[in-house]
Amino acid sequence: MKNISKILFLIIFVIQIPINIKLPKSVFTGSNYLLNISSIKAETAEDFLLKASIKKDRGDLEGAVNDLNKALEINSVYKEAFLYRGTIFVALKEFKKAINDLNFVVKSNSKSSMKSLALERRGLARFFMKDYTGAAKDFIAAIEINPDEFPASSYKILALAKEKNNDYEAAILYFNKAIKSEPNSSFLYEQIGITKFKASKSGYCKDWEIASQLSSEYALQLLDKFCN
Repeated sequence: MKNISKILFLIIFVIQIPINIKLPKSVFTGSNYLLNISSIKAETAEDFLLKASIKKDRGDLEGAVNDLNKALEINSVYKEAFLYRGTIFVALKEFKKAINDLNFVVKSNSKSSMKSLALERRGLARFFMKDYTGAAKDFIAAIEINPDEFPASSYKILALAKEKNNDYEAAILYFNKAIKSEPNSSFLYEQIGITKFKASKSGYCKDWEIASQLSSEYALQLLDKFCN
């Protein structure tokens, strides 16, 4: 009914370092180190990861990748750097590179928070590569490992992946989970209504009515076409 790929990529990727990294006192001193980060000489893989984090926060994703490359030159099995770089590659829409980095993290951890995060972000990459089956598999595996930390925003992607595979029951289940976290999302009410319509289930008009009340013009069009 509607091309949603552009809408979906408006997701803001919140990239976090998955473990606590202490600031090297010999390099990062004083309260103004954030202002001087570009001129500070990094020496360790952890230094470069921290610099990448700050560059990411400033919107310099390419610069962050360059620092992560340097971190991995120093430590070629630095899982945190692979996870961080893979996440940034997702944000840069370089999905194959993202999957390669995230594969390393997934294979090197068993049932850890880091593995759960890598699976969730690999699921995002696979979704945008239109591998909906692979995306759903990764998301569900991430939830099984660490359900409390699974990003609420990814439930909508999981729901859409299930809908793309015509698994409407599962799609509705995950849309409802997403709505619990985003009760004012017109997009989610549009999509759950569309899924119910495709599955010949009742309730889609009510969903589109809520979406229209949340200022969705598309939901109004659906109401006029299918509910009047």
